[in-house]
Amino acid sequence: MKKFLAQSFGFFLIVFIILIILNFRFKQTITPYDYFGFQYNEIFHPVYNANTIILGTSHATHGIQPALLNDTGTIVYNFACDGANPEFYQNWYQTIFKPNYPKPDKIIFAVEWFLFDTEELWRTFEHDALYYPTNIYLSSLISNKGLNKTTLINNRFPVLKNRRSPQRLINYDPYPYLTAEYNAGFIPVQEIGRPINELEIENFKIEKDQQEIFENLIKTFLEEGIEVIFINPPAYNSSGIKYKNSGLQKYYDSICVSNNIPFLQYNTERRSYINNDKKYFNDGGHMNYAGSSEFSRMLKNDLEQ
Repeated sequence: MKKFLAQSFGFFLIVFIILIILNFRFKQTITPYDYFGFQYNEIFHPVYNANTIILGTSHATHGIQPALLNDTGTIVYNFACDGANPEFYQNWYQTIFKPNYPKPDKIIFAVEWFLFDTEELWRTFEHDALYYPTNIYLSSLISNKGLNKTTLINNRFPVLKNRRSPQRLINYDPYPYLTAEYNAGFIPVQEIGRPINELEIENFKIEKDQQEIFENLIKTFLEEGIEVIFINPPAYNSSGIKYKNSGLQKYYDSICVSNNIPFLQYNTERRSYINNDKKYFNDGGHMNYAGSSEFSRMLKNDLEQ
């Protein structure tokens, strides 16, 4: 019996050591290109101390350049996150951002037509467990807030998070992201050969619980004295009619009217040459580097007014 226990202990010790080595190796190959990690590092170890932050989906992450928005007295950081829905931002703001970062004066929230569709916007608080300090991770792990503990564990350790991508042990390919051009949360996307077609906005789902969370989140910002500005970034489309006539347009308008929130709409009243030219897009919704540069300059001018 003692021999069996000794052999079992030795086996599990070897497996544990191998996992530690693999975890370290994954971390070494991924960290230099991990722009999510860059964003979280700014929260826990502020360098910019931004007084204006950007929230939204990947359209904002890859479409708004803080460096082109900054001017005297304004420091902008782009915290928009791929696949982020209102529920993600609610947890992120209360647990991660608010306790650890200076309160911003303004939040620019890039609202989309698929903001309330969790099939399109899949990200949850648990997906970013890798970036949380130990105290936040452990409190999340033992909390009763309905978090998925399996997802928390799988996303805490690089060896588990990347278990389906063993090639990353040797070489992490950041394609299609131009990590060398990363700046204050913005990261451009390379030309990736996707068809550039108009977004079919009527196909996106509207989940009422996500809408309710969104409204509560905006209410929280305003009650804390933070100015909120909505923007709808340009998508590739030949006409703004379907955007203008959509139910979500009326929904966003009603929130803006009742809360005195400015709304800069770049697919309807502020549509421009960007919307009609495929050379500014990687696909129907994501602008490429040239498109993000043109749009960011346009946005700065509009914000100044």
